[in-house]
Amino acid sequence: MSVISAQDAFSQANSQFIDEQYEEALENYNLAIELSEKNDKVLADYYSKRAACNLELGNYTDSLSDANKVIDLDPQNVFGYVRKGLSLFQLEEYFSAKSAIESEKPKENQKENELNQNQNQNQNQNQNQNQNQNQNQNQNKNQNQNQNQNQKENELNQNQNQNPFYNPPKKQKIDYNWSQTKDLILLSILYQNPKPKDFDIDIKSRTVNITIRITKNRDYSLVIPLSDEIVSEQTKKEFKADKLELHLKKKNPKPWKTLEPSSTKNSGKTPTYPTSSKTKKNWDQILKDEDDFDVGGDPLNALFQKIYMQGNDETRRAMNKSFLESDGKVLSTNWGDVGNRKVEYVPPKSDGSPI
Repeated sequence: MSVISAQDAFSQANSQFIDEQYEEALENYNLAIELSEKNDKVLADYYSKRAACNLELGNYTDSLSDANKVIDLDPQNVFGYVRKGLSLFQLEEYFSAKSAIESEKPKENQKENELNQNQNQNQNQNQNQNQNQNQNQNQNKNQNQNQNQNQKENELNQNQNQNPFYNPPKKQKIDYNWSQTKDLILLSILYQNPKPKDFDIDIKSRTVNITIRITKNRDYSLVIPLSDEIVSEQTKKEFKADKLELHLKKKNPKPWKTLEPSSTKNSGKTPTYPTSSKTKKNWDQILKDEDDFDVGGDPLNALFQKIYMQGNDETRRAMNKSFLESDGKVLSTNWGDVGNRKVEYVPPKSDGSPI
C-alpha cells in the first residue's frame, strides 16, 4: 500500500482547484499541510493555495487565517498580503484591507515607502508654511464655504465620473474569453457588477445568445457561434463581481481547437455579433505562474476601484469629497462624517500616531 506524501496531496489539490473542484481541493490542501515537514516557505505556499481555495468557497474567515499564516512563515510572499486584503474586503473590513495591501507589503518595498513618507512630510511642511502665510485669506474662504456647500455637493454629484480611483468609460466595453476542461467550456462574459435581471441568456446547442440591458433605452447583444455541440439544458450560470461565467457541457468530451467555427474566425466579412477578445486562458499554468505576479500592478488601486464600484451614492460622494478636499491624502467612505465639513489632512506625530 503506497503512502501519499505532502507533495502528492498538494499536486492533486492544485489539479482539483484548476478543475473548480474546490471542496475536494480543500481536503487535499488540508492533508498536504498536515503531512508537510517544517519548511517555512513550502508550508507558506500550501497555506497560500488553501487561502485561495477558501476564497473561492466563500470561507473568508478561514482564508484570512491562512493568509496570516503565510505572512508569519514567509514575510516576502506577496500572495499572503494580497489574499489577506481580499479576505478582509469580502468581510467588509475595507480599511483593514487597504492596510493589509499598503502597509504590510514585503520588506523589499519598505525603503520605497519610507522615501515616499519623507517626501510627503516635506510637502506637508511646505503646505503648512503657506497656510500660515495665507491665514487671513483662508478665513475668508471658510466664511464663504457654508454659503457654497450646496453648490459643491451638486458639483460633486455631477462629476462622479471624475473620481480619482475609478474613471468608468461612458460605454462599458464588453469582452469575453474562454477556457476548457475535458467536459466543459468555461465562457466568461466580462462585465462589471452583472445583475441577473439585466441579462437575457439563450443557449442553443451551437449558439450562445446574450442580451444585456445597459440602460433603460439601450441593449447590447452578443451572439457567439460555437465550433462544436453542447448540451444546452445542462448550462450552469454564475454571476460574479466582474463577469458572468457560463459552464457549457460538451456533447462530445474532447478538446476544442477554437471556441467559434473556423469559417467565422477566418472570414473577411464583418461579423454580425460584437467583436471581443477571444484570448484562451491556459488554466494549467495559473498556479505555476504565481511567482511572476507583478506587484507593480497596484492591487491597492484595484481595491479602491472595487470599493467605489460596489458602494452606494453616499459612499462614492464621500470618497470623492474627502480625496479632492485633502489633495489626495485622506479617503473616507462615511458621508455622514465628511458631508458637512471640509476634509483636511492631519499629519502624524513623529512616533506615527495621529495628532
